[in-house]
Amino acid sequence: YGGELNLFTTGVRRGQQVAIDEKEFTYGDLTHDGRMAVHRSEGRTEFWDPGTGRRLGVIPYANLSVNLEDTAYTLSGDKRYVGMQSVEGFEDEGRFDIWDLRTGRRTDCGTAVGGSSFSLIRRPGLSFLPGDRYVVGEWNGAVELLDTRTCTRSTVTEDSGRFALSGDRRTLVLLNDDGVDTFRWDGDHAFAQVAHTTLPSEAQPVDMSVDHEGRQAAFSDMESHVYVVRLDSGERVRATGYLPDDSDDVAFSRDGRLLFQGFMTDSTRGVRVLDAGSGDQLDIWTTDPPAGSVQPNEGMQVVPGPGDDILTLGPDHRVVRRTVGVAAWHDLLCGLVSQPLPGRERDRYLKDLDVAD
Repeated sequence: YGGELNLFTTGVRRGQQVAIDEKEFTYGDLTHDGRMAVHRSEGRTEFWDPGTGRRLGVIPYANLSVNLEDTAYTLSGDKRYVGMQSVEGFEDEGRFDIWDLRTGRRTDCGTAVGGSSFSLIRRPGLSFLPGDRYVVGEWNGAVELLDTRTCTRSTVTEDSGRFALSGDRRTLVLLNDDGVDTFRWDGDHAFAQVAHTTLPSEAQPVDMSVDHEGRQAAFSDMESHVYVVRLDSGERVRATGYLPDDSDDVAFSRDGRLLFQGFMTDSTRGVRVLDAGSGDQLDIWTTDPPAGSVQPNEGMQVVPGPGDDILTLGPDHRVVRRTVGVAAWHDLLCGLVSQPLPGRERDRYLKDLDVAD
């Protein structure tokens, strides 16, 4: 992977583009699954699709709280509905409502929810499940399922904590005081617990992520360490390399082979690129804005993106789509060199390298 990744640090910044040209966003405006960017203003909330750069819809409501733990959003699979969990500042209870993006109106299915339990992982878990009938959320000190047809709730587990879902939304990983619990969706109406493991006693996760197929989870630690856990076996890997002053989001590439950790220092923001299998550090990307433009407490958000890409949101307030899949880089490089290299040049540049034509 080293060769492909070094291309990101070239001056021309190949392999990246601004995903949404019309709006600026701030840290936390990307949903954890990368399917939506949220723009709030007085009395309205806009929802944008980073994959197309288009606006999905707007609703006549906004919670302008700056606390990530107060608000969470999820987009239905058909992109018609948005689920929004909102707790007004300093209140013990909040609301979960589903909004129709075609009409901009609130649907009939909504419910009062208790405030989220304290966690170093700030944003509560919330997601539509495959088929869009059910929503899973952290409500009332438990993980619960909401049936949107009957607007009734059932309990997945009474253990409180923070959870994250796999990219295919079929695996739920719950982090609580007892360790890491893994649940699989049965495709119908229930989750079943399939595994339990633990993190090192010294670990203090500030973010977590599950790969697309639900095989492994990553935990970004307060001390900037990253722990990768194989969910079925419980095997753990701790990432090596540079430890920044402060780290936030962590996200897998779609194939689960790479891991990306957002970080910030006093002077810059960036992303660490890690090998998920070995924990080796492969590269470090830093943001383009000069250090003087960085504002305090503005972190670097990193989430999965469309296809093989990831999305980042840093101090330039732009959602940036970055190509990380090897296949995409193969296509890009083949486009740069339209004809096969002559034997002499091939030996000069590619000798001793395993290159697939």
